Amino acid sequence: MILLRPFTVNDRAVIREKMMPGASDGDVDSVIAEWQTKTFNGSFFEMLALTANGTVVGSVSLYERSKTLASVGIEVFPEYRGEGYAYAGMLLMLESAAARGYRAIMDRCALTTAQASLYTKN
Repeated sequence: MILLRPFTVNDRAVIREKMMPGASDGDVDSVIAEWQTKTFNGSFFEMLALTANGTVVGSVSLYERSKTLASVGIEVFPEYRGEGYAYAGMLLMLESAAARGYRAIMDRCALTTAQASLYTKN
């Protein structure tokens, strides 16, 4: 089962290994605490763990650009790519965004061919 959930200090090892190599426990804990505020620069921001059967396989974020516009970002860790996790995670985050009232979603990133296919699936 693929789920989105908040990161916690129990995810410290995976965050350090996959997202913040070389960071101290204190640095990772500070980032987790910041994510838990659900704000960034005065706007709504959510960073969630993308999990598959209880294993963190990546992260998904939602950042409010305006009251009706948000950007979504997704990262699947390399060893889990090609399994459909990005597509499933994106669908879950889009549902969450719609429930929060965002009608338009944008993603601002350079895309690889695999990432581009995520946005063109039916």
